Amino acid sequence: MGCLQNPTITLQQAKVSWRELFVLNHHGVQQPNAEVTEPPIYRWSPPSLGQFRINCDASFSRDGSKASLAVILRNWGGKLVDGRTSTVHVSLTLQREAQAVRMACAFSQTLNLREVSVEGDNKSVIDLSVSELVPPWDCLAIIHDIRSTRSRRDISFSWSPRSTNHVAH
Repeated sequence: MGCLQNPTITLQQAKVSWRELFVLNHHGVQQPNAEVTEPPIYRWSPPSLGQFRINCDASFSRDGSKASLAVILRNWGGKLVDGRTSTVHVSLTLQREAQAVRMACAFSQTLNLREVSVEGDNKSVIDLSVSELVPPWDCLAIIHDIRSTRSRRDISFSWSPRSTNHVAH
């Protein structure tokens, strides 16, 4: 049998490992004796005066057969203005998250909003929404719809960590 280790030491080692992973993921190769800082704390910030932000997200049902989508519209003061939910049948995470962004775009179009920013916590979908990269075939039509709406309206897209997108959960 292995020897038991003090839980405090285990937690300290986990914290050091977390910091190393954070540095490697955000700064590339770790420099010897580099100072390791705490991961940044992200907070939701309101859009500029006169603008709106739509936060969107998706989640799977317990059995994985359906996804629930949510979009939340807030103004420059951070106040809730409106929101929508929907249920769709999808099988892949990228599809469900792309569906949520598409729903946010359609929502902004329905409300005839100008200068709106769509914020989601799936970086791949946000990146595909603003790039010319060819999306995976299984969400090609969804990304095409997002790009098409973006080309007709003044919509910007931004990624936010899941921790700041909790209102749309």
